[in-house]
This record gives sequence, structure tokens and C-alpha cells, in this order.
Amino acid sequence: MLIPRHEEFNERLLWLFVPDRLNGGILRSIESVDSDFGTWNEFSACSLARDKTSTEVCPYRPEELELVSYVPTECLESIQQEGIGVGCQEAKAFARFTKAEKVRDAAQREMITTLCVCVLLGSMAVQIQNLTQTLVIAPIEKMVNIIKQLAEDPLKKPDLTTFEESEVPKQTVQKKTQGPQLETTMLENTILKIGGLLQVGFGEAGAQIIGKNMASGDGELNIMMPGNRVVSVFGFVDIRQFTDTTECLEEEVMVFVNTIGCILHQCVHRWSGVSNKNIGDAFLLLWKLPSENSGRGRNDAAARTSDISNRALLSFIKFYAECRRSPRINAYKFNPRIIKRFGEGYKVNFGLALHTGWAIEGPIGSDFKVDASYLSPHVNITMTLESSTKIYGVILLMSEKFYMMLSVRTKERIRKVDIVHLGSGPQGLFTFPLNDEHVLLNPPNTHICGEVIKSTNSDVQLDNLEEEGAEYLFIVDQDVACLQKKLPEQVYSYFREAQTHWVTGDWQKAHQFCNHALEIDPHDGPSQAMVKFMARTNYEPPPEWPGYRSSID
Repeated sequence: MLIPRHEEFNERLLWLFVPDRLNGGILRSIESVDSDFGTWNEFSACSLARDKTSTEVCPYRPEELELVSYVPTECLESIQQEGIGVGCQEAKAFARFTKAEKVRDAAQREMITTLCVCVLLGSMAVQIQNLTQTLVIAPIEKMVNIIKQLAEDPLKKPDLTTFEESEVPKQTVQKKTQGPQLETTMLENTILKIGGLLQVGFGEAGAQIIGKNMASGDGELNIMMPGNRVVSVFGFVDIRQFTDTTECLEEEVMVFVNTIGCILHQCVHRWSGVSNKNIGDAFLLLWKLPSENSGRGRNDAAARTSDISNRALLSFIKFYAECRRSPRINAYKFNPRIIKRFGEGYKVNFGLALHTGWAIEGPIGSDFKVDASYLSPHVNITMTLESSTKIYGVILLMSEKFYMMLSVRTKERIRKVDIVHLGSGPQGLFTFPLNDEHVLLNPPNTHICGEVIKSTNSDVQLDNLEEEGAEYLFIVDQDVACLQKKLPEQVYSYFREAQTHWVTGDWQKAHQFCNHALEIDPHDGPSQAMVKFMARTNYEPPPEWPGYRSSID
């Protein structure tokens, strides 16, 4: 029975070439078939037996056509058994089907497969690109950005706001926080730590060293570079009785020094200063001053210089007050080894000094060890002033050059103690009187070390007041008010009279006024120092007395 479609391919039958039983079994093309299933007509254009002169063209491509041949089973068995099929030579049937639909379906499936592969590859490429950007490129760019910022400003903490964690996928962030660190993250943290150590180790003086060496890109440390001349306020702080304290505390002395250093650095940095170096028990601090040709104008530079000087003085006052009320420092008075050496009532004493002048800023050392420091006679003068606090019995000494830069309101709180030849000429020596017995011991719970403490009844906005100038903070700050409470004004008045006669050469009257001052306060250091100096020559000025000491001794 003939069917219009091939069961295997389920495609349309185009051409049928079979023996014609009605015509003696001759093989011929069947043009049409009528059956119960309908009428089938030959598609002559796709017939293998068509006339070659015909102009008809088969609409199907060769790969869309399928030729099927059929040999009866009896003939096949005869051929296999006898090697020849008698009477079966012509018993063959040929049919040609079109499998266009199957080819189209296969093509569609291949197109869909190709599209899926393209989408998969594209999504994987995007994911790989995102991971590469997140885990490799972005961290490397971040590290390069950190190094560039450190090269531009070595003392400034690198700004990482352009690389927010929010831009990183949450899964990646979770893996970074919960799992082991990525190598790029470790490198990034290492660079930040190294940068932080460089900033801490080199300080202000080492900014140029770090910047120039990081910007060079050759990886070599070059310290053979000229220094920079800067004008600054120099501060020097010394811890008294440090040798004995070291012998008492031994290994714990490091904690002792670092506790003091932490308070000092916090106060200095709060009030616009920077820490340079520590030599055992001594600290060197500085506040850089603006130059007149800095682009702000002479008046503006002078106002800025005065404000920086006020801040330097205020930072030292705050440091002294913070140390006096620090529980960690006061705890040392109960240390058995301290009590055994110094007795009951031990307290840490300091020598403080402030001076201004120029210095050469730069690296000192070799390829094996480098210190960023300041070389200047003014640094030496500052150290001399600090050591002289013992002579005058005061906590803080200031040079006249520094005193002249202070604001008028601040100068009103300062006392002149002597006139000495320092450096290029005579200068007055000044102190900021501090009364140890009236330290504010209970600041507010919200107080931050080094910050101004205002009265509880005051409605003054400290931020606005600080913008006006640090000189106004001397009026508001309760530490300043307490430390200068109940000062012996009569002692200061007698001493000023004594100093006037001392300068003019009338040392007998100077001695009398000093005695008046010492009758009121026997521990007044400047009066004691003046009397001791005049007693060397039996209270008679030397010939050609210039009106000042030739040196501090």
C-alpha cells in the first residue's frame, strides 16, 4: 500500500519509481495514485527520471531531499543464499521524499543552541570581566591611587571615597569579610599600613622625602637632596627626673613615656601642630608659619601667624592640664617602686619651651638609617629655653620673638622673667604662670583630650569662636581659668619693679623689690633667679652693664 508520507521521516513524497504491475512489471515513474487516503500526484520537478530538457526547477535543496530504495525481502534472502536473485533484478522500488521541515527544525534547533551558547559565553564573559574588575583591576587602581596620593601629600591620609565598598557586589564583600583575605586586599592593606608608618615615622619633616622618592618610581631611596628652609614655631617638652623614673619602672618606662607622648601629640595635633621626634624624655614639636609671599597678603599672613602662635601656647597649656588629671599618669604615684624612690605625693613634672625662627628641613643619615629632622640654631635655642625652666623655677618659658607674635589678649596673661642674649641679640624671656593647685580635675564626660572646656553655664559656640581666633579660647577655656586662678599679682608687681631697676643698673633697689616679692611667695622662681644672679657680684652691676644677661647660666 502506498502512503503519501514516509513513516521514518514523516515528510512529503515527491517521486515514486516502482515496477508497474499493470504494464508487465516495467519500472516507471508513477504520476499519480488514487486511494482511500486521497490522491497523490508526482512532483515532477524533483523526479530523478525527468526530462533533462525540462525547465522546471526543484524548489528543494539537495540536503532537503531523501532517496529511499526498496528491495523485497525474498530477493534479499535469495541473493544472500545463492549470490544472485533470480527474477529479482528488477524488483526494486525508489521513492524520493522531502525532509525540508526536518532540516528547518534542525536548523532552528542549531540556531537556538548557538544563541544559547552565545548568551552563556556572553554572560560568563561579563561575569569574568566583573570579577576581574572587582578582584584585580579595581584593587590595583586603588593601590596606584593610594601611592599617588602619598606622593602628592605624604602626611595626608589617602582618600578612598572613590572606591566605596558599596560598589562591590555583596557576595564579594561577604567573602572578603568572612573568608580569607584576597591577595590584592592584603597588598592594599599593606600599602596603607606602610604609608601610615611612613607618616608616623617621618612626620612633617619627612613629607618631602616620602613624596619625592615615591614620585620617582625607580624604587631607590635618595636622601642626597637639599633641604627646605621653613619658618616655624618650635616647641620642646622634657620629662623631669626621667633617669630616676627609668631606673624605677625599667621595662614599664616605655608605657610611661608613651602615655605622656600620646597626650602631648593629641594636644599638639588638635591645635594645628605636628610632632617631629622624641629623644628619650624630650619631644620636639613645631607649627609651620605662613610666609608673606604665600598669596594671602601681609596682613592676612600676620593674622594667621598670630593665630598659630596662640594655638601653640594653648596646646601646651592643654597638655599640662590633661597630664595633671590623667588617671593613667596619676596612677604612678601609687607604684611601690616610685614611692620607694620619690616618696609619697609623686607627680610628673615637665619643662616646656616655645620659640620661633627658621630651620632647614630635610633628611639626615644614610641608606642604612634616615631621620627627617630640622637643623637650626633656633631649635637649639628652644632646647636651651626648656633647660632654663629649672633656673627660673617655672614650667614654661617663651622667647621674646614668640611672645611678640601672640595676640594682645594672650599677652595680658604672660609674665616677663628675664632679658638674656640669645642668638643674634638680647631677648626677653616670658612665662605663662600656672598654678598647680587649681587644676580642673573633673571635666565633662564627653570631654575629648586637648579640646577646650567651656563653663557649664556658657552658651558660647566653640566652633564659631575658634573661627574668630584662638585668642578668644583663652577666655572661655576652664583649664586656663583654673591654672591661673589666685595668682599672686602683688608678687608680679614687685618683680616688675625689681626688673626695671635691674635693667637700669640699680641692683640695690632691685634686690629690695625681689625681697618684697619673696616675702609674699618664697618659692617665686624668677625672683630667686634674679637674686642669685645679682649676688654673684654682691648686688653691684658689672662695668658697662648692658641691661641684660650675656647668657643663661
